[in-house]
Amino acid sequence: PEWNATKDADELFRAMKGIGTNDKVLVAILGCRERNYLQLVRAEFQKNHKKDMLKEIASETSFSYKEVATGLCM
Repeated sequence: PEWNATKDADELFRAMKGIGTNDKVLVAILGCRERNYLQLVRAEFQKNHKKDMLKEIASETSFSYKEVATGLCM
């Protein structure tokens, strides 16, 4: 697959920016990418947005959804 870690990091950032979360974007990226690749996305997220993607996801999600979403990024 031709994924782009920078683009995915930016899309995740926008999905979590401001009030509310675009869950469709989170699920589309986190649920459809390989775990190793998500580590690249996390690094790009940190580099470009100066925030920890895992912490951002944790703050935007809850309960089982939070566990699954953050678990995919570890």
